[in-house]
Amino acid sequence: MMPDIFNHYPMFIDQETGYKSNFLIDFAKLKRRPTDDYIRKVLTNQFDHDLYNLFFSQFDPSQIQFLEGVVCDYTTPKINTIENYNLSDLKSDMLDILTKKLKPLSNQKAILFLSCGVDSLLLLHICLELNIKLKCIYVASLYNKDEIEDICRIRDQYNIDVEIIDNYDPLVPDQDYYRYFHYNPSFQLLGAIGPVRYYNILKDPMYSEYKYVLTGHEVEVTLDMLDPAIYNSASDQTQFKNYNKIYGKYVNYTFNQQTKQSIENLFNYSRYERVIKRLTMCRDYAVNELLTGKHYVKPYKNEKLVSATLSLSNEDVIANAYKIPSYEILDDVWNFKTPHKPVYGNTHKYEKSFNMLEHRMDDPRVNTLQTNNKVWLKNYMIQYNKY
Repeated sequence: MMPDIFNHYPMFIDQETGYKSNFLIDFAKLKRRPTDDYIRKVLTNQFDHDLYNLFFSQFDPSQIQFLEGVVCDYTTPKINTIENYNLSDLKSDMLDILTKKLKPLSNQKAILFLSCGVDSLLLLHICLELNIKLKCIYVASLYNKDEIEDICRIRDQYNIDVEIIDNYDPLVPDQDYYRYFHYNPSFQLLGAIGPVRYYNILKDPMYSEYKYVLTGHEVEVTLDMLDPAIYNSASDQTQFKNYNKIYGKYVNYTFNQQTKQSIENLFNYSRYERVIKRLTMCRDYAVNELLTGKHYVKPYKNEKLVSATLSLSNEDVIANAYKIPSYEILDDVWNFKTPHKPVYGNTHKYEKSFNMLEHRMDDPRVNTLQTNNKVWLKNYMIQYNKY
């Protein structure tokens, strides 16, 4: 297997025997007991509020030990930067790299989880240029319900196959949670609700002919296209409003004191450390691919693109946080105007459904991470006791 610098498929190793597996459940046969620290964090709902404020994973196997004597076989990569690199360079490289990464799928069948966001729309345009046979899926939820009209317009404009799953709050059956979290606990931020919902959709036999899955949802964390990038240059709402006026063609942000404090606490405003920690958090594609039988193509997860992002400086960092490169590629190359997004920020992103930060930590919609990890802990101990 090629080196996995983004920790997509975390490999676990038993220190005594050298046994390796992508699935922690496999270590039950070696009688490896869950660590007291992991059990305590799961059962007592312990949260690191700085991680929570920045939407980082609470349970990252590269940072904490889940089983006694079993470690995540992983080393944080060193990402080199490029001298004299600017936003125009990033635009050119992004289009070139995404095209090369998707070209092997020419004339292949693939599923694209499509939204009205620039990330998936950019993938859509490249796929159409490469004659990739797409089945697009749009999942409507309460906070993006107003995008359905735009999705229908895009569908008609490009004559593409789009399935709209009109479900305000997709309910994943209990048996799917148990099956998904049988192999590994939840590694991703906020309980990995997204990957489980992908599985819940893709298990349908109607998608069996599609062997590849594309999404644009990880570009924000990979290429630092999020509001934390702005806090190195702005310290109050007035400055945020100024940047919104200059760069807010596509998305606007709002200042949040908790976010600012957490960035200071965890990273002392080091952009490099924050980006590296975010992009190397464990992503459990091993379970996704095992259960769906599909390969998850990750076009934006590219070492050169990350290096390019970290090579930006000054105002280019701010413009990148506002997704100006993707926005301008769509505009310059395809003359496509993307719908404007609502104001983003930790206290606003989910305002049309519920304000996540105003709910108790044991709210089932917030506390999916704890619930999922309890599911895995129960399943693991059942297997452990069989041996």
